[in-house]
Amino acid sequence: MKYLTDYTEDLQTKCFNKYNAFFAFSQTQFEEKYTKGTKYVHLGTGLYCPKYTYKELINELDTIQSEGIKQDVKDNGAVAIIEREYFNLETQISMNTDALFDRMQPYQNIHPNQFTKETILQVSKKCFKKAVKNDWF
Repeated sequence: MKYLTDYTEDLQTKCFNKYNAFFAFSQTQFEEKYTKGTKYVHLGTGLYCPKYTYKELINELDTIQSEGIKQDVKDNGAVAIIEREYFNLETQISMNTDALFDRMQPYQNIHPNQFTKETILQVSKKCFKKAVKNDWF
């Protein structure tokens, strides 16, 4: 099964290149990549973009994320995605579904009827039973 990043990673990289955005986690890294005379905006998580293109970058990244979610749902379906993320987050160990609900929020925004609270809880219960049966703790 693919992950959301499988649908978005290449397109995001092209987008970063298109808008001259880059990641830097230290002053040295920033200085290696910046263009002299250009004003940059820090967009969080180490991402920098020229001030004159940051709005376009954000809009295109949002579109890439939305399209990736749509393709993920089309290819895998809601139940399989919830299960994938349940185990990826090791929810059976933490016994806390908050992170799972946070992860499912963008999916709920696009497909509210497929990623309801009830569906997520129902799949979570089945996942926990599966974890118990297979001793995935």
